[in-house]
Amino acid sequence: MLQVFCIATTEAEAEGVVFKILQTGITRESIFVVTGCSEMDHVALPIRELRRHVRIGLGIGASVGWFVGTAMIVLLASVVAPPWTGEALLIPLNTALAGMVLGTVAGASGGFCRPRISPNLARHYEEEVRRGRVLISVELHDARNRDNVAAAFVGSGGVDVHYSDEIAA
Repeated sequence: MLQVFCIATTEAEAEGVVFKILQTGITRESIFVVTGCSEMDHVALPIRELRRHVRIGLGIGASVGWFVGTAMIVLLASVVAPPWTGEALLIPLNTALAGMVLGTVAGASGGFCRPRISPNLARHYEEEVRRGRVLISVELHDARNRDNVAAAFVGSGGVDVHYSDEIAA
């Protein structure tokens, strides 16, 4: 998923920029307006992406946990008499559950992703927001509308336009 960013100098200008973006066919759900530093995390890692990474962590954790549990049974069987069937099933289930928890935590903390914008650009935008300016982010599913959104940003008074990690205008 691509993102296009710009800075509006005032909230009134930001409303004009958003109106112009909506005219390009972009839905309101794809537009995010940042007026405070506490909202910057959503721009770097949108909620939709966070959910996806949590699911990835859940799956990876369960798989690794099940593998570790099965390996424990094989190792135990080579050293001592094989455990009962119920006990043998509980070992991989417990390790899979532990793996799911650890994988979910790793996914929720952003362990399986890279931020959408570079740290330098994020710091730059944070400084702009601290100065009272407004950051506008548009999420795009493909690059077809990227130039139209950038043109709408510039045409309605937006400055400092970037495409994810690269400068646009």
